[in-house]
Amino acid sequence: MKRKAGFPFYHLNGTSPQTHSELIERAYGKLVEAHSAMAELAPNMRDYYPLPGAREEFDLALQNHERRMNALKGLMAELEELAEYAALSMQRGGTPYEG
Repeated sequence: MKRKAGFPFYHLNGTSPQTHSELIERAYGKLVEAHSAMAELAPNMRDYYPLPGAREEFDLALQNHERRMNALKGLMAELEELAEYAALSMQRGGTPYEG
């Protein structure tokens, strides 16, 4: 795996891949918690039906909710990729490949 731009270059004077991996795991866990909490915020039509244009309002609320959920999923995917990179770095004793 080639180091992607923006990924750390692990070396003796920097953060170790082990420490980085632990930090990634902690952040990922918080995103999982946030994703679960956000799922509970899903819009419900009962909160919109008294409004004029209720269907349009509800559809917009659903779109906004999906956008927020997808943003969290995107962050989780980025951390998964970074975790894979850190794990490979640990296996190889440093940044897997630079070139």
